[in-house]
Order: sequence, then structure tokens, then C-alpha cells
Amino acid sequence: MRKKVTRSEPGRAGFAGRLRRHARAAATCARRRLGDAGMRDMPPWILIHCFAVVAGRRHQGGSKPVRRLTDRTEARLASGAATGRAGRTSRTVADLLRLDQAYCDFRCRPEAGEAAIILPPSDLAPVFEPLLQPSRYKGAYGGRGSGKSHAFAELLVRRCVEAAPLRVVCIREVQRSLDQSVKRLIEDKIQALGLGRHFRVQADRILGPGGGRIIFQGMQNHTAESIKSLEGYDIAWVEEAQALSIRSLDLLRPTIRKPGSELWFTWNPTQASDPVDALFRGGPPPPDAALVRVNWSDNPHFPAVLQAEMEWDRARDPDKHQHVWLGGYQTLSEARVFRNWTVEPFETPADARFLFGADWGFARDPTVLVRCFVQGRTLFVDHEAHQVGCEIDRTPDLFDAIPGSRRGPIIADSSRPETISYMQRNGFGSITGSTKGAGSVKEGVEFLKAHDIRVHPRCRHLIDELALYSYRTHPKTGEIQSELEDRDNHAVDALRYAVEGLRRGGYDSSMKWV
Repeated sequence: MRKKVTRSEPGRAGFAGRLRRHARAAATCARRRLGDAGMRDMPPWILIHCFAVVAGRRHQGGSKPVRRLTDRTEARLASGAATGRAGRTSRTVADLLRLDQAYCDFRCRPEAGEAAIILPPSDLAPVFEPLLQPSRYKGAYGGRGSGKSHAFAELLVRRCVEAAPLRVVCIREVQRSLDQSVKRLIEDKIQALGLGRHFRVQADRILGPGGGRIIFQGMQNHTAESIKSLEGYDIAWVEEAQALSIRSLDLLRPTIRKPGSELWFTWNPTQASDPVDALFRGGPPPPDAALVRVNWSDNPHFPAVLQAEMEWDRARDPDKHQHVWLGGYQTLSEARVFRNWTVEPFETPADARFLFGADWGFARDPTVLVRCFVQGRTLFVDHEAHQVGCEIDRTPDLFDAIPGSRRGPIIADSSRPETISYMQRNGFGSITGSTKGAGSVKEGVEFLKAHDIRVHPRCRHLIDELALYSYRTHPKTGEIQSELEDRDNHAVDALRYAVEGLRRGGYDSSMKWV
């Protein structure tokens, strides 16, 4: 609806009349203001009139006038924001708000004949699938190189298209400049998805389809009053969430309150006491939460340069490796179970007496086979086979990857007798089930701790688990408890099964020290 022109607005009638008769309203506006010179202080009412005229005749006016109009509008809004409330009259504030709404309405209105935006197929790693469904809270935590930030940036760009118009705020605890934000990452994802023409990248924000927007802010700069400006936003994504203070978290959660709104968190764990860890992992998670743990092994695009860095840390500093690359807490070293192991290459002697241990996969857990041998006080592990989602009929091929596995004695997890029977019928006649009972896990772990364990560098999964395997810690006090964590232990379990016969008394005189 066109605004009524009155005599109290000098010069407006003639100009507005030209706008009504002229499809190239933006060009008229430009002539009125003598090019770009007055762009940043242009009265908002002029721009609002331009939108009223251009909205219904976009194709008749061409894209160039529309772009000139939107350029001037964005410059005027940015100028108003930079001035601050102290430097604006109440009428100017109201006019800027009306202009902002007119601009959003204009961008929400598709051009005549404009086709729907077609998104390319997603190639996100399977570990992120739980995050594809709507949830109030979404989180991903783990080590470096896992692709968390890249996955969330792509999910965000896709949502901006699928649910347009969408208002998004990307948050860090401290953000002194946009160089510290995920803005460049989101820009790269927009281009990678072929969506450049549907987004407009500005100095401090990104404008999305249908009038959506993505802004970037630091929580440390907000007060209880200023945070209210985010109440109408659909998504808040907190990157590097391990640094988020409890004050910021308490401000943010009730502020993002729009129906269907979501809070996203990505982080590399540091301390169990960090507010984001306490929220998601310190007890029952908040209602309607989707949380995934993701590490480098879940990233199909893990680059070779990071692989080399990770292997270096793995060999020389296991504590750093488990924290930086596997997403463990920095304090985990105090709770680590195994300190008696090293990673180094070695030659397997021809007369070695091999022992094999197997752990079966359940759902997303891996099936594992390890080969080891004992010399004196040293337990050598020279081969492993490891596969997630291994079907039972593919298990013989997996085990064949380790030399001698069909000849040597294999002690396997006895909880799957049907799998043991299948393997016996398919060439692994020496496989038997483990003996379980009260305290058998702790006894097996203590037996391993009584050895010096040398692991060949090719046994990567066992190396990761030896670094991570830990005692439970109290979620609130951090106190180390006597119970073992029952996770990330499939290769360790296989090693424990392999030496079960030795532990139960079947070892030779060289083992009398145990």
C-alpha cells in the first residue's frame, strides 16, 4: 500500500509521482541524490517509496536498478546502526525500523518466474545424521580435524535456503573482529554449494534468501538488555563453545525463544567443568537435544597434512594426542588407565608365539582382531584388523588381513556364540569364547598394566584407545573413581581376550614375575 503524500513533506509529491510513473525507481532515486554522495544519509522514506514501486515490477525495471536500490538501503541501514541510538531522534529510529521491515518484505517477495532454489545432494558424514532432524539443542564435540565446523556451516547454509527467510546469529564468547568468526567459512560453503547468487555477503553480515540474514557477535559484548535484540532469531550457533561462560550461556538460552528456534554448539572439550560440557554431558542432557561425538576418523575428507601432524603427536605425546585429536579432556591424563605403553616399530621374530583376541561389533561398534606375543615382561602388539559395521559373512575376510589368524588360537568375546560358531565353520577352528565373570574386566586390565606394552605404529586404533581408556570421573567434582569407562575400548578388549590364557595360569616360567 503506497504511503499517502501530504503537503507537510515538501518536495515529496513530485518525487513520489515520478516513482509511480517510473519502473526504474532506483535510477530516479539515484538522480535525486546525485549518485552515491548522499547514500549513507538518505532519508528512509525515499527508499521505502522505491520499494513500494519496484516490488511489483522487478522484471520491467531490470536487475541493475534493483541492485542499486538494495545497495543504498543496506548502506543507509549500516549508517544508522553505526550512529547508535544516542545520535538518532525517535523519528529516525522509527523510520529505520520501517525501512528494515520494507527491505525484508521486498527480499521475501520472489521475482516473477523465479524458480525454486535447487540444493545439491548432501555428502555430510554419517555421524552427523542425528542432527538433520529438528531439535531445540544440537551439539557436536570431539577433536581437531573432525569436520564439525564445516558440517555445521553447510547445515546452516542449507537451512537458510530450505526454511527461508531465516535469521541466524553466529556466536563466540569473545569476538574482537570478524576474522575470529565463522563468516569466511560460511561464505566458502555458499560458493561450494553453488548458491552465490542467492546470498549477499556484506562487511558485517550475510543476507540470505527471502530476506534472511546471518550476523556474527561476541557474547562478552552483550548485556541483559542488549541480548534482547536476538529474541526473533531462528538459530544461534555457538562455535568454540568450550570457551562460553556460564553467564553467556544463561543469557543466551532464554533469549532464543522463537517457536521452532534452535541452539547449536560445536566444541573441542577442555574441562569437564566447562559450562557447555556440564550442560550436555554432566548429567541428563536438556530436553529435545541431539548430541554427537565426532573425531578425525569420522571425517572422510581428513587431509594428509593433518594426518601427519596427528601421527607425530600420537608417537611423541599421547596425552596431547588424546586431547587435541580425540576430544578428551585435558585433565584426562590423571585418570588414564594405561601409562605402560609406547609406540615404536619393531621386527617380529620368526619363532614368536602368537596370541589373538577378537571383539565383535554391535550396531556402530567395530569388529576387532589383534595379534600379539610376549617376550619376558614385554607384550608386543604387531597387527590389528578393525572395521565398523562388518557383516558376519565378511568377518573371515577381515580376520584374514592378519597373518596366521586361521592357525593361531583366538579368544573372542563370548557374548556372541552364534558368531563364534560361524567363524569355526569357516576356517577358524581354533577360535573359542572368553571366560567372563565378576571382576574379569578389571583383572584383565590389571594384567595388561603389569606388562610393558609396545605397539606397532600400524595399530592405530589400539593406540587411540590406550590413550583414551580411563577411569570414570565424578561429573561435578572431577574426582577419579574406581570404575572403568565402558567406551572406546574395543581394541583394548580384544587385547585383553588375547592374553586371557596367560592371565589364567597358562604362561611359562618367564612369566613367574606376574
